[in-house]
Amino acid sequence: MDKYLGKKIDDRYDMKEIVGKGGMANVYKAIDLKTDKLVALKILRDEFLDNPEFLRRFRNESKAISVLSNPNIVKVIDVCFNENIYYIVMEYIDGFTLKEFIKNKKVLSVEETVHISLQILKALHHAHENGIVHRDIKPQNIMVLNDGNIKVTDFGIARFAREEARTMTEKALGTVHYISPEQAKGENTDEKTDIYSIGIIMFEMLTGTLPFEGDNAVSIAIMHMQESAKKVTSINPDIPIGMEEIIIRAMQKKQDWRYQSAAEMIRDLYTFLKNPKINFEYKYFDNDGDTRYFDTVNISNNSPNNTKTKEEKKSGVSLKSKKNKSKLIPILGGIASAFVIIMILILIGFSAVSSNKVNEVIMPDLVGKNIEDVVDNSDFISFKFEVVESDYTDEYDRNIIFDQNIRFGQNVKENTIIKLKVSLGRKLIEVPDLYNIHYTDAQNELKSLGFKFNVVKIFDPNIAIDRVIKTDPIKSDQLPKGSEIKIYVSMGPDIPYITVPNVVGKKEEDGKKQLDDLKLKTSIKYVDNDKEKGTIISQSIAGNQTVQEGTQIVLNVSSGKKPTNKQDFSVELPQNISGRFKFIVYVDGIAKYDEILNVATTSKFQFSLSDFGSKEVTVTISNVNNLNEEKNFVRYLVNFNQNNIDMVYKNDQVFKSSDSSNSSSSKPPTTSEDEN
Repeated sequence: MDKYLGKKIDDRYDMKEIVGKGGMANVYKAIDLKTDKLVALKILRDEFLDNPEFLRRFRNESKAISVLSNPNIVKVIDVCFNENIYYIVMEYIDGFTLKEFIKNKKVLSVEETVHISLQILKALHHAHENGIVHRDIKPQNIMVLNDGNIKVTDFGIARFAREEARTMTEKALGTVHYISPEQAKGENTDEKTDIYSIGIIMFEMLTGTLPFEGDNAVSIAIMHMQESAKKVTSINPDIPIGMEEIIIRAMQKKQDWRYQSAAEMIRDLYTFLKNPKINFEYKYFDNDGDTRYFDTVNISNNSPNNTKTKEEKKSGVSLKSKKNKSKLIPILGGIASAFVIIMILILIGFSAVSSNKVNEVIMPDLVGKNIEDVVDNSDFISFKFEVVESDYTDEYDRNIIFDQNIRFGQNVKENTIIKLKVSLGRKLIEVPDLYNIHYTDAQNELKSLGFKFNVVKIFDPNIAIDRVIKTDPIKSDQLPKGSEIKIYVSMGPDIPYITVPNVVGKKEEDGKKQLDDLKLKTSIKYVDNDKEKGTIISQSIAGNQTVQEGTQIVLNVSSGKKPTNKQDFSVELPQNISGRFKFIVYVDGIAKYDEILNVATTSKFQFSLSDFGSKEVTVTISNVNNLNEEKNFVRYLVNFNQNNIDMVYKNDQVFKSSDSSNSSSSKPPTTSEDEN
């Protein structure tokens, strides 16, 4: 049994289940008791608490992700480092890993691949802008949400780019199928390391396979350093050439040949989306042992035909004979003169055109930045900004940009007006005044405003029971929607509870004193009874019952007079009913009297009883043609001692059908479902 499950960490996080196990930490699903929301706790394993290297890496992860704030990066809520436990609290992601998604779908479409890749790159762009290199980008560290969006997780071996690499072991960390050549060699890593890993992931998404497979980690690492991956079109010919070129460039072994930033790769993906048939014409040459990257889009400066041979480089002259060279001098001179004239004319024309040309720049990612930091920032002098909407959001703080009309990575002309949407922060709602209203009404009002609530009952002598005493936070405070409010509800005064003694049979003075000593109120009622005068014959609340202090108890005390025990009863019968019926009178379930009447000739059923004490008197009725169908008609509670008769039940419906199928026993029950 895991030692954290079912426990509360720091009296705040209620641990529910393990949702993941990693190399140095386990991830748990928990409830944040402060916010009542699900969170994920990443807890360093106990065996690493004494390992300075693992402690440093764990602290490094919290340091890395705590400075990041991006919709595509898992959000950090809390961190804790002490000698007994190291943990990071993050938002709980309800989804599945990209690895699981690929395994389930086998092969992703080009559209799905671009959609996911752009989000990963936007997350990395934000991290790289903050000087953080992830260094372990792989599908297992990318969560796919139910709405199709993604979150990058696990910055466990991330480090700040400005920090020096620490050890060869650390430099080579990362899952071997996705590590870059420089990681495999144990060399320094930078942002382009993450770019290489993205290329591997895109390869896997589009083909369902990995570019390099081997018998062990070492052989795979060597492949990353030395071998070229298959082209994705050789596995799936339907993949567009432009998409293949993007993957090839991302997976170049030389860092200088890869995309130099996430923004560059984002730009190409957006360009591909606009024109899926595009051919970027990225080429890679090895001339005379001098390997370099070549982009044929800018062919005028990079053409391989403009390079010299080895001999020309050494001598500085052509291998052609001086004789041929001398013959060409006049010709070349004429050509040169003509060329100069043509170039002058071209430059004049070009100047006229270029004077009207507007430069294009790459659109930066402004989402997540403070609007004040953007409008006054010289880095964005090429743009004009307009705030077109301000709205409340749960994800972004006040004054943070949450949308831009031109997407990050697109080419845009200088001085273009960029329309921005800016957050007003989380919408705050005023706590209403709930004082002295019934707590159920208070709950309904808070629920209608979007608040959660927790009822706390306390004693209060000044507020009626079930009425609101106060709230926490108090009225007029402003809170975000979904916040929890405590409702303090009155239970009345804090009155002690007393066990009532049985005083029946005692003298009036003794019974009253015993009750008075317990701070119970008494009321005396004298009734005719054959018991000795002054003897308590009954009490309104029976002995051993628990009541609050100050409760009144009525004592029935014998007057010493013999009671008149005869009671007369008169039962009204419904009008316009005909037929002969048998009436039976029961006293506490025992038949005492019966009579057959023709209800067409009489409007009342009258009878008399003699008895003592409190009794239940029930009158039943049945049709003489079917005496087995006996039904309750009327019921009384009778106190023969006090000459009190209380009707507690009457059923006129029994007369509506003389052949009703409902039947009862010869002795009627003391309770009936019909009476309730």
